[in-house]
Amino acid sequence: MVSKEPIAKSASARKEQSVSLDERSALIACLEWQRDCGHDGWIKDVEHGGATNGWENADVVTHELLQSITRRKAAEPKLASNITQSQRGNASEESNTPTKDARLSSKGNRHIDSTVALLPAEAVSQAERLALSCDDLGELERAVLSSELCPLHIGARHGVFAEGNPQSGLMIVGEAPGKEEDEQGKPFVGASGQLLMRMLSYIGITTRDQYYITNLVYWRPPGNRTPSPDELLVCHPFFKRQISLLRPRLLLLLGNVAAQTILREKRGITRLRGKFLEYNIDPAYKEGSSTQDSNQSSVADNTASQGIRTLATFHPSYLLRTPSKKAAAWHDLLMLRRAL
Repeated sequence: MVSKEPIAKSASARKEQSVSLDERSALIACLEWQRDCGHDGWIKDVEHGGATNGWENADVVTHELLQSITRRKAAEPKLASNITQSQRGNASEESNTPTKDARLSSKGNRHIDSTVALLPAEAVSQAERLALSCDDLGELERAVLSSELCPLHIGARHGVFAEGNPQSGLMIVGEAPGKEEDEQGKPFVGASGQLLMRMLSYIGITTRDQYYITNLVYWRPPGNRTPSPDELLVCHPFFKRQISLLRPRLLLLLGNVAAQTILREKRGITRLRGKFLEYNIDPAYKEGSSTQDSNQSSVADNTASQGIRTLATFHPSYLLRTPSKKAAAWHDLLMLRRAL
């Protein structure tokens, strides 16, 4: 006769934890995501089987993610029984008990259940409509940070829109926020940002009033990974509206992702840097107000019609890893100083 004691003990443990099997699986996924992101100070060195014992001590991010899953699953209609196998596509993503792979994508990023998530094309279409409805940078910032179209917002602490002087004439664009940016809600405040500030100070740019700085995506990718193509696509309408409202005279692109995405180039940063290129504002995004004052309106109109002088260079985070490239970056900064 098989003893039922282990089963009873397991059931008792689950009752004490008040965590269902689905919630437990979701929580373990959250814990793995937290470990990837570096938010693991409270996680003890235990096996996954006992990881849920400490879930009550989890930080706010884990609680919010778990509660979001629970609320969404409770609110969802029971669609699985009415959807045929051919309609489901990938059965593992649409089952009533999602696998860890269905809950996570791109190394730990949370993934909304496919029965309620927007397809990338639908999300991009909604982002375009939302971006074009904004008439100034303040309205655009509120729209971006309240939007849930990009899945990166689920795992981020803060959205990071931009900082600096919109009337400076110089716009600097990076790839995505990092850990420090995610914690403070400001762009380029970590180690790479500090290096960038030192580099700019050598050419006379000493405060953020002298430029406007932002990123291609507005939320930190888990583990500081590169944003996925879908994440870049969903955020890009907001960026295009941002630059059309700003209409800078000069555009400085930091790193491979920013340069290739904005310039629509397949060449890498090594071949794109060291020369001025041109960025043309998408005609669909030209309509609307510019943040330039009345004295600069003719310059802004001329910039919009002729294109924006654009310089690409290495990202400061790459220079921290590869100091030998600092000489080439210095050459790019001298070009920027002459242009200014």
